[in-house]
Amino acid sequence: MNTDIENLFKDKVIGHPAGLFVIFFTEMWERFSFYGMRILLVIFLTAPLIGDNPGWGWTSENALSLIGTYGSLLYLTPIVGGWIADKFTGYRLAVVIGCFIMMLGHLSMAFETSFSFYAGLALLIIGTGFFKPNMTSMISEMYKGKEAKKDGAYTIYYMGVNAGAFFGMMLCGYFGESEDWGWSYGFGLAGIFMLLGLIQFWLAKGLFGSIGAKPSKVHEVELPQNINEESPTINKEEKANIKLNPFTTLDKVLMILSAMGGLLFLFSDPLLKIGEINLLPFKEVGGITIFALELVAIIGLIAIVMFFRKTLSEFENIYKPLHLRIAAVVLLGILVYISFFTSFFISVYDHFIYLLSSPEASLSGQYFIVIISLYIFLYLAFSRMSRYNPMVKARMVAVTVFALFTVIFFAAFEQALGSMTLFARDYTERALTGNAATIFKIVDLILTVVPLAIITWVLYLLFKKTYNKIPYSNIVLALTFAFLWCVVFYKINTEFSKEATEVKASWFGILNSFFIITLAPLFSKWWESKYNPSAAMKYGIGLVLLGAGFGVLVFGTLGIPQGAEKASVSMIFLILAYLFHTMGELCISPVGLSYLSKLVPGRMIGFMFGIWYLAIAIGQKSAGTMGGMIDEITKEYSLSTFFLMFTLIPIGFGLLSVVLNPVLKKLMHGVK
Repeated sequence: MNTDIENLFKDKVIGHPAGLFVIFFTEMWERFSFYGMRILLVIFLTAPLIGDNPGWGWTSENALSLIGTYGSLLYLTPIVGGWIADKFTGYRLAVVIGCFIMMLGHLSMAFETSFSFYAGLALLIIGTGFFKPNMTSMISEMYKGKEAKKDGAYTIYYMGVNAGAFFGMMLCGYFGESEDWGWSYGFGLAGIFMLLGLIQFWLAKGLFGSIGAKPSKVHEVELPQNINEESPTINKEEKANIKLNPFTTLDKVLMILSAMGGLLFLFSDPLLKIGEINLLPFKEVGGITIFALELVAIIGLIAIVMFFRKTLSEFENIYKPLHLRIAAVVLLGILVYISFFTSFFISVYDHFIYLLSSPEASLSGQYFIVIISLYIFLYLAFSRMSRYNPMVKARMVAVTVFALFTVIFFAAFEQALGSMTLFARDYTERALTGNAATIFKIVDLILTVVPLAIITWVLYLLFKKTYNKIPYSNIVLALTFAFLWCVVFYKINTEFSKEATEVKASWFGILNSFFIITLAPLFSKWWESKYNPSAAMKYGIGLVLLGAGFGVLVFGTLGIPQGAEKASVSMIFLILAYLFHTMGELCISPVGLSYLSKLVPGRMIGFMFGIWYLAIAIGQKSAGTMGGMIDEITKEYSLSTFFLMFTLIPIGFGLLSVVLNPVLKKLMHGVK
């Protein structure tokens, strides 16, 4: 029996150990800082150089290129940060290090100089690497032997995540966009709450005993969405199978080459667009070479279809031939689609005929490198899969398909902090007068005060249980809340003193967190009922809902003429889009890592966990690259055409997931 765990459970708040709520508030302040800064980033970078609240005057393409790289690296550094915590620092110290580095990053950005801005982003990326994987690892360690409580623990934890995101975007966005305050105050407010969160967590370390203090002798990975399952066990057959398939020298070389190519692209893309610094200065290749690359993609992806068919045929006793035909035809359709989409992704104007006929057709070095890196990675992934026994191979194929859907989901969903925020600023009617202004102020008041009052009550419960054990931490936490209430009252009083009001562009970002908090219990009931859909159906429903949200924006922007830089679309379209997007997220969020832990052999979880984060990172960068097309597509076609792209792609892949549901269920071989 672990004495520290038993001691933690002696002091309970709402049925859970008080230490969970220390983590809750630490995560809340970190998310407050992260999303408060993130929602301002694209607005600040693209704001005009001259004005009442001047920004840097970047194009949306340049701004979203940087933001895409930033978002990708946020999902790559935790792979390293988790390893460092496991081997050297322990979870708790890693969290403290991460908080401190992130606090420096936020405060650095408040100075608004080029050096401090880029240094701030770098510090935030590094700090997130230490922080992100280790908070959930601490919860995992706290609840060893208490698995029945994990469901509620992670629910509480994610409420902290969304509460922090909600207030961060609301308040940092309000002060950052305000002409009376400015960007420095928005970024600085994020840094202040990160500092207070760090102090509160550090002063509460005595409450945890040895929890998170020492690196585990055996590396374990706790997947936060996997809240109802114990860590997978490995039977003798799987152990033998894994031992027969170690990483060869060629595998390691290919991994390094693929990783180097991907990182080169991540850094070279914004450097080339923003600073005209070319890390890959070789001459651009011509149209024939691009066509050859796409031809290789088609041939290679057809080979993947054959791999799928071979994998399925190994279970020919349980698969119907119809499933084989459906899988082959649909996957071949995907591959051809992806080939055409790759051409569109590189440039709106590059088509196959143009590639073959025009000597001016070209592909820059950075895109050439990333495509080659992708080929190498796909070869590595499928060559390794082919070495495993049929059951493991089939399950890994299912994971690969879900990873593809994850890339598509994040490429579209992350428009919320990019092109959708620009749409809110430039194309949404945000100036309200009369009754409309009064109604909005009342709604905003309720949305702000009610959640904050509930969280303050939780603070009071924690204070009652732990005052004698961690008094200084509680005092800091109380002062933090007092400061937060002062900021909230200032905002409310300022807005109610005006006859008219202008909704901040950043305000719309809070809708995702609000809808998650209100709708999550309903979706949870759905998943617990007998109508709980399969993994593929959840992905399908989620992607279709995501596409439907963009479909609302397509409808709302039909009246905006080609090339328009400003418009006044009703905000109801944006609100409905966020509603659909959040419902889509709630369908997909419980699927990914949870099913990963069930489908992959235990000793491969750490590696596949990294691969899954890589898929999200690719989605993040794709979101930035595709979102950066908003000005170009609006100028050449229309804004509705831009959103139509994000409507058709997710819906197409969502329907594909539904069609593949029978095949994927068989590939998962009984995993539910």
